[in-house]
Amino acid sequence: MLVDEVAIRVLGPVSVVWRGGEVPLGPRQRRVLLGVLAVECGRRVGVAGLARVLWGEHPPRTARASVQAHVSRLRKVLREHGVPLEITTADDAYTARVDPSLVDAHRFALLVDQARAARDDDAAVEHYRAALALWWGGGADSPVLPGAGVRELRVVAQEECVRAELRRGRHREVLPELLELAESNPGRSRLIAQLMLALHRSGRQEEALRVYDRARERQATEFGLDPDPLLESLQTAVLDRAPLLLDPAFTPDALPVPH
Repeated sequence: MLVDEVAIRVLGPVSVVWRGGEVPLGPRQRRVLLGVLAVECGRRVGVAGLARVLWGEHPPRTARASVQAHVSRLRKVLREHGVPLEITTADDAYTARVDPSLVDAHRFALLVDQARAARDDDAAVEHYRAALALWWGGGADSPVLPGAGVRELRVVAQEECVRAELRRGRHREVLPELLELAESNPGRSRLIAQLMLALHRSGRQEEALRVYDRARERQATEFGLDPDPLLESLQTAVLDRAPLLLDPAFTPDALPVPH
């Protein structure tokens, strides 16, 4: 079986793609149930836990029967379409028997691990880009993964990918991406520092300094944060046009920060 033949997608609305077509899983609750089991991937999930995911802390009296009916229907649909995913039952719990590499959330984690262990930045970027491409639904819309945690996983991977891109000398190429990331994540100093560095290397020093001023103001007014020492150090380096900023191997994390 080829890994690319099937994808169980939970980084967005839950769906199953098999041999180029989407499997008709049915209503949202059935999709969520499958998504939870796929994320747990080989681990048992009790009926009570599934009921809480589907209906919250106060599930209806019919919750157990409804879960059983959804599982029965899922088994039938998956079998009819030849999807290699089996749902087993034991001791009032269900388990999805599936290769983790077929679940996008697990594939994402694997690719990020491979990026971090890569021999060079070219290979790292390749793995990061493949991992980030799995977020077909934006992640925040996933009904089976906690929104804040999902967004954190994604933005950390984006930060690490951009850092590798900057070391490759691709500051102009990643500028549009960095502008969007910094705007949507104003509290993340590392992203703002990466944006300042990319602008400086692109000959846009004044814009880099304006990014610092705006970030300092937003972090103070929106988050109640003091000026970030990393950004202060980078601002000083930009003002001084420090030669080390143009070294592709340099990253803002290497700057000494005031105490």
